[in-house]
Amino acid sequence: MPSFKKGLSKDFVTALKNEYEKRAFWYDVVNDPDLFIGIRDNYLNVYFMGNSLLKIQLEAGQLQSYTHYKYLLKNKIEDPYVGFDLGGEVDFGDQSFMETSPSITNLKNASRPYVGVEKKGVHNIVKANINVIDVEVALTQEQKDRVRNPKKEKPTAPRIDFASFIETQNKGLELQFFEAKHFSYGTVLRARGGNEPEVLGQLSDYQVLIDKYREEITSSYRSVCCNLVEILPATRVCPRAKAISDGAPFAVSNLPRLVIFGFDSDQSNGKNWKPHLEKLKELLPGRVLARGNSSDFVKGIG
Repeated sequence: MPSFKKGLSKDFVTALKNEYEKRAFWYDVVNDPDLFIGIRDNYLNVYFMGNSLLKIQLEAGQLQSYTHYKYLLKNKIEDPYVGFDLGGEVDFGDQSFMETSPSITNLKNASRPYVGVEKKGVHNIVKANINVIDVEVALTQEQKDRVRNPKKEKPTAPRIDFASFIETQNKGLELQFFEAKHFSYGTVLRARGGNEPEVLGQLSDYQVLIDKYREEITSSYRSVCCNLVEILPATRVCPRAKAISDGAPFAVSNLPRLVIFGFDSDQSNGKNWKPHLEKLKELLPGRVLARGNSSDFVKGIG
């Protein structure tokens, strides 16, 4: 049965705290301002520039980390080509993979070639907003939940780009979800003929799923806040997350906001893009955030 669940067991939290005291690899991860730690269902994803750099879980009482093999490849070698006789064996020697005990710095460097413009933009936004509580939020979607592509039979897991706690005038703290789009991905942002922009279907799907899992979302993110307070230094914990871990109430918005970035001033005011932006603002009143540069993008998020 599909569900939404996030949070770490007490044993997992204890293991992380003990590992932190060793001031080794996990200590470096926790104190790296370029990394985002996403709490899942009793495991962690560590993100760098939008790439899921590490998966960390507790196995038989021991912390175990996993990374994709491509992040273990050296991205700076003298000759990227490997020779072999026709039909013969390939001898990679020691030039392709990094050392057997990779540092977080080397993993980050190896992952940089896989960073796209949208991932980099979301990274900049997350880094500028300490109140962002999660990224790559997966919500299981069954056939009956779909606004778009309702004929697909198999369950899918749409991913909302990030979520943050915002302060509202009437509701106090509120968990808000955001879908981020780079300006260059214009096909999903622009209306074609009499059709609505494709991104509206994405946001509608998210709305259905947020409504469906509202109770689980509320419970999960309270657990996430408690976990973050336990495993991170106080300086890296959002004050809003700390308040929620102490019992403060919060609402969950079912109306995801659309974040658009990556355009210059000419494009912003140009006749080709401006009508599409105005159309989006008309269809999503109060929910479209647009800024050319993703760095220091705080308004509407922070």
